[in-house]
Amino acid sequence: MGVGSTALLVAVMATAAGDLEDAITLYQNKDYRGALAAFGRAGAQPQSPRRRALIHAYIGILQFRFGLEDDAKNSFEESLSHHDSIAFPDPSQAGAQRLYESLKPAPPEEKEKEPKKRKKRKKRRRRRRTASDPPGEGPFPDEIEEDDPDDPEAIAVAPPPPVPTFTPPPPPPPITATTTPSDDGTIVPWVLAGSAVAAAIAGTVLIVVGRANGNAAQDPMTSATEAQDLYSTHRVQVGIGIGALVAAGVAGGVAGVLFATE
Repeated sequence: MGVGSTALLVAVMATAAGDLEDAITLYQNKDYRGALAAFGRAGAQPQSPRRRALIHAYIGILQFRFGLEDDAKNSFEESLSHHDSIAFPDPSQAGAQRLYESLKPAPPEEKEKEPKKRKKRKKRRRRRRTASDPPGEGPFPDEIEEDDPDDPEAIAVAPPPPVPTFTPPPPPPPITATTTPSDDGTIVPWVLAGSAVAAAIAGTVLIVVGRANGNAAQDPMTSATEAQDLYSTHRVQVGIGIGALVAAGVAGGVAGVLFATE
């Protein structure tokens, strides 16, 4: 990504954050129709999942206020699809909050952990040797019992498993280092040229959109608050567009020099 493209992305994200803050301010000032339009503009900008969930939650609250409960339900579902753990933006709107909470997915049920079953060890009991027994005899098979938990005598221990034999694998063949010529020098001019084209397109689009917003701000049918928002957006978009065109010119010039020196 070129320098111009990075600067353009940062500027667009900053504009999106500013649009959301302006929309929240309009809502807090009880300009609900202006806030609804501002949240719509903020939703058209690149946003993080948490901010996008907040935007749709506010839109759902406003739609609920206007009596559009089906639209509010759709907006709340859209909000929860982006992020389902944000706090409800306006707890004073009890009806909208109840609808919002009813749409949240139910938490997964926790399974009860089953206690581990202890393996029953088998024990063997043998008759104690007496003085009348010949030396060296025993144990006595006819006296052996299994699964006797009360006898502390002579618990049989299973023999250890055989030790597995391990044959080491043969050593890997020697690796011969090979070098390949680097082609970074041939990629750089193309990257700069692509960045210049992208910046030029983005700058042109921003300037065109900014001029359209400026014309809309001067429309006598536009309210003063909306006209102010449109004019602010116009200035930001035109400024970013000019900067993108300048960056495109610089990147294109550098790419041209690199192409000429190859």
